[in-house]
Amino acid sequence: MKIIIKSVMIVLISAILFCSCTDSDNQTAENTEQTQESEALTDVSETISETTEQNIAEVKTEITTTTAKVQTTQSQKNCCIAEGCYKEADKSITGISGQTEYYCKEHYDELEELINMLLDSTKSSSDSYGSASMGEKNALSMAKNYIDIMPFSYSGLVEQLEFEGYSHSEAVYGADNCGADWNKQAEKQAANYLALMPFSRQELIEQLEFEGYTHSQAVYGAEANGY
Repeated sequence: MKIIIKSVMIVLISAILFCSCTDSDNQTAENTEQTQESEALTDVSETISETTEQNIAEVKTEITTTTAKVQTTQSQKNCCIAEGCYKEADKSITGISGQTEYYCKEHYDELEELINMLLDSTKSSSDSYGSASMGEKNALSMAKNYIDIMPFSYSGLVEQLEFEGYSHSEAVYGADNCGADWNKQAEKQAANYLALMPFSRQELIEQLEFEGYTHSQAVYGAEANGY
């Protein structure tokens, strides 16, 4: 009987040990499998991350290169800013605002010529007025006053200044520098005459010449008033 009980206990203990070992082995196998899966996922994640970073870097490089090309192309193809001109600019200046202004050769040359004319005119006026005597400056001021009030021919203005007591050279200086357009003066004078009385074309031209206008100025004045 004892032998039987001992045998049964041996069998039970063996079964328990077998089950325990089996469960342990299964658990170990599961842990190993999970570890392998985790390592595999980590490898895939790292691969994806590396690939993404590489692609982003490549895209950034491509964008930077493209932007540089566009900027270079734009800087090489500035258009002339002159109104109505669409030519490619090959000249540039710094404008009054401090910004760079671009011009084609044709408009740049025109601008340069205009600036030179203004500079020459300013210099000439400055030199002329700077060296003028007191009498010449006053004659010039008086000449401008007369021109603002009524029309005068060149010779008529000189005579009027001389009548005011200025010397001939002072009167000439005033008439030369007053800025009058003698054709326009003849036009105004002709209009004044026609407002007073009717004149034939020939009579009007002769009257303007009597006032000191040249023949071409007198003709201009008559034609500007309808003759």
